[in-house]
Amino acid sequence: MHIKKYVWFVILFCSSSLFAQEKINFDFDYAKFNYDSNSVYLEVYYSFNKSTLTKIEEDGLTKVEAVLHISIQDTTTKEFVVNRNWKLSDVISSDESEVKDQVGVLGFVIDRGTYKIDVVGKDNNAEGVQKEISDILEVSPYLEKDIRISDIQLSSRIITDGADANSIFYKNTLEVIPNPTRIYTPANPVLFYYAEVYNILNNSGGVYKLEKMIYNSSGTNYYKKSKIVKMNQNSIVDVGLINLSKYPSDSYNVVLTMLDTTTNSAVVSLKRFYLYNPEVENTNASKFISTSFAGSEFSVMSAEECDDLFEKGKYLASSDDRNTFESLNSIEAKQKFLFDFWKVKDLITDTPDNEFKREYLLRIDYCNKNFRTRLKDGYKSDMGRVYVLYGPPDERDYAPMSDDKKPYQVWRYHQIEGGVEFTFGDLTGFGNYELLHSTKRGEVYDSNWELRLKQIQSNVDSYYNR
Repeated sequence: MHIKKYVWFVILFCSSSLFAQEKINFDFDYAKFNYDSNSVYLEVYYSFNKSTLTKIEEDGLTKVEAVLHISIQDTTTKEFVVNRNWKLSDVISSDESEVKDQVGVLGFVIDRGTYKIDVVGKDNNAEGVQKEISDILEVSPYLEKDIRISDIQLSSRIITDGADANSIFYKNTLEVIPNPTRIYTPANPVLFYYAEVYNILNNSGGVYKLEKMIYNSSGTNYYKKSKIVKMNQNSIVDVGLINLSKYPSDSYNVVLTMLDTTTNSAVVSLKRFYLYNPEVENTNASKFISTSFAGSEFSVMSAEECDDLFEKGKYLASSDDRNTFESLNSIEAKQKFLFDFWKVKDLITDTPDNEFKREYLLRIDYCNKNFRTRLKDGYKSDMGRVYVLYGPPDERDYAPMSDDKKPYQVWRYHQIEGGVEFTFGDLTGFGNYELLHSTKRGEVYDSNWELRLKQIQSNVDSYYNR
């Protein structure tokens, strides 16, 4: 049974496009705040799990060292507004029973525009051990006539009384300690948040209500609270805490809404987070999930099978999903995670089979049989990734090696975004077709892709004279 392409589009649209090389526990998050009429103040939050960094002895002390690299590139001009490294070191006490994360924040003034932000966390004492995360950053200044809400900063703690003014986390009389992982657990069940609201006096004609809500992945409301905003200042800071200990495991959005009660118009800011809370039953899920975990295929999986299945499903996983799975240290936790991960993608809930998962894994098998190279499984190749995500193309054009060009293929999909193309080239001559160019939004775009296929004549002669 084939799944319609629009169903796949829904699943892929809801999944994150951030792909990361996860070798150490490193995370980053960011939030934008008001700066001036042409810029925003960007705060980048990072965390390194020190127990995953290589320990060294220096001057009688046990230390760990990490390197943080941040680049922010204007997607129009290709100019870098930030492109540098920070070396971070910390001492680990010998009697420290639990090694805590190293958490920090960096601030930048960024002008209006669209940027690509790349953040890399490295172990300074282990070659090649790193994790890379990328995102697209849209910058629109907050100083306008309409009411605006900043990004929401998720925090692990906010200190109101006795806040240290010299702390790197100090702002507006508060110490806001970020939670870059955006993950909450039974050991860390309280979500703190920080946000700012601007341009209130410019809209003094109505009565405004600030609503705070939390929704799970299926749109169920778990929390709602509101207050009337006094119209006596142009900007306000809103902070709060929400105890998540009675919520079930799921991905959630915390949503802030400034509602004009006169016109019913509203401005919204939201932030996604993930809660892992295995002791709380998801009663909402039981209404539409007919197969219990205990009777599912996941309940008998080995740790290796869990890791393999999640590795294959990474194209559908958000950064929160990947971070959460990486943090799980028991087979049962991984089994339950995978059960929930695949169940929410089963859009045909009145059958015992998960058709989406079955089709997805069939595509994996096809890619392993047809796109495998000496260095990687077929589904991990560029062709494999495109095939797994978008299915078989409606058209394929093959261009063999010629006197002046290396071999390449063009795949066309007529039902995606009104028609898109993917161009792959065998640049090395070993059958590994790399994605050179695509017209699909979010994929590699290179109008000069044909230049990469140019063949050096001596190489062509040696190929045909073998």
